[in-house]
Amino acid sequence: MGKLDGKVVIVTGGARGIGRGIALASAKEGADIVIADITVEAAEKTADKIRGVDRKALVIKTDVTKSNEVEEMVKKTLEKFGKIDVLVNNAGTCVPGRLEALTQIQSPLEIEEDDWNITFDTNLKGVFLCCKYVIPHMRNQRGGKIINISSSAGTMMGNTLIPFYAASKAAVINYTGSLAIILADYGITANAICPHFVWTDLWKNGVGGEQNKAIFDSIVQSQSILKRETTPEKIGALAVFLMSEEGDDITAQAIVVGR
Repeated sequence: MGKLDGKVVIVTGGARGIGRGIALASAKEGADIVIADITVEAAEKTADKIRGVDRKALVIKTDVTKSNEVEEMVKKTLEKFGKIDVLVNNAGTCVPGRLEALTQIQSPLEIEEDDWNITFDTNLKGVFLCCKYVIPHMRNQRGGKIINISSSAGTMMGNTLIPFYAASKAAVINYTGSLAIILADYGITANAICPHFVWTDLWKNGVGGEQNKAIFDSIVQSQSILKRETTPEKIGALAVFLMSEEGDDITAQAIVVGR
């Protein structure tokens, strides 16, 4: 018996990285998984892994910044599974295409408007839209779990390296608290997981080529109390705990992992 037997879990951005870790951990505990992602090929590879542990997986191409695509994703989920027990808002972005920005202090005057818009649309508007279309079904069934993936950067009072990313993730934490208060009477909990440093494609695909891992390791050593990165698997384990009966009494929390 798994901790999540019979549960239906939506993971946005579930094709790779932290989202993949959460999707696989949930499936291993008995959940059926919906992977909502813009990268279908990678999502199908993760879905195959889920089917490999004898769980159902549904891939739905979804841009979380577009209302019509999110609405359609929720509709297809309900058509396939008939319910939604857990929503994991994981899809996010950080400094599109410019890893070097993570090593240089940025003046607010130097931030490009396009970077601001892309970051807030994905990291915050995406959470809003997914909640908008999922919550009515959770309210009707009088229960559900919402887990929003924020960042340790969102817990700090200011950030000189990635100020607009940190601001978007701080907003996710604040919004999570509001959800928890508003939805408590319906048996719905809302929590944020705030990873510190995780080696994912956001780092791998940034500017720097072979130097990316060296840059990442250097930042981890200088900015992590534990002096090590955390992993998608460990984030997945925490997410499973929050999804499970063991996490029923935890809500309105922002839990930092890997500080």
